[in-house]
Amino acid sequence: MFTICLLQVDVYVNTAASSLDLKNGAVANSLRVAGGPKLQEECTQYTQANGDVQAWQFATTRGHNLKCKHVIHTVGDNYSGQGGMSEKVRLSKLLIALM
Repeated sequence: MFTICLLQVDVYVNTAASSLDLKNGAVANSLRVAGGPKLQEECTQYTQANGDVQAWQFATTRGHNLKCKHVIHTVGDNYSGQGGMSEKVRLSKLLIALM
């Protein structure tokens, strides 16, 4: 079975819940298990210090036990393509910020 956690890369990008609770979602949970407890602890510390991550924003953590240097946790709305310019602008801003 393939899992993203097998890839040795600089960064993983995780679509996350705004609370950065990595038990939510299949990919997030895989990262949590493979990354070890320190990964979830860092996510929890981030939200305690900064509040929940808002839609179209992101938080960056270390990779801990993963085969990457960092994990970018991004929170997005359900992008339908029907939200007009505001939806496209928010997606564009997120992509630019990630570069």
